[in-house]
Amino acid sequence: WAGVPVFHRHHVASVHGGDKVETVELTPINKNGAPLPNKKNKKFFSDSLIVGHGLVPSLEITRLLKAKHSYHPERGGWVPEVDQFQRTSVPSLYVAGDCGGISGAETAVLSGTIAGLQISFDAGALSESVFNSLYKKVKHKKNRAQRFGRQMGKLMSIRPGLLDVLMPDTVICRCEDIT
Repeated sequence: WAGVPVFHRHHVASVHGGDKVETVELTPINKNGAPLPNKKNKKFFSDSLIVGHGLVPSLEITRLLKAKHSYHPERGGWVPEVDQFQRTSVPSLYVAGDCGGISGAETAVLSGTIAGLQISFDAGALSESVFNSLYKKVKHKKNRAQRFGRQMGKLMSIRPGLLDVLMPDTVICRCEDIT
């Protein structure tokens, strides 16, 4: 880490500076992201700051096409509902990877393989016996990968207490300039 301090379970209370970061103030938080009332903030000089608040699925396409979604905080929040073959509620719309919920890189790749197999079968490019044989192997690997992915999803989920401390002018997306 080259002497760079890493603060787990801290919320950025404030950042000050002109064109660059100059000072940072951190608030200790509990496992749900709420500030700990009996702990003092940490203030220090800094020229940079990196913040991670978890991962969320990219839902632009599934929302635009009006697929059904359900809320699963351990998978990143709102995720499209999919069947065992990665099909959504929208005909011919399949989901793979993190847009289907945060569950790890290996699970993302395997869900893509399953979606590809199902698309190939639906298009008539695979016989039922070949599809079933290939699907069974991939599904077994995906089930194994999901055990790790579920734990990673819990670790990377946004803590509910974080929402309670956001100020109205807090930038929540720099790319879209959203406060």
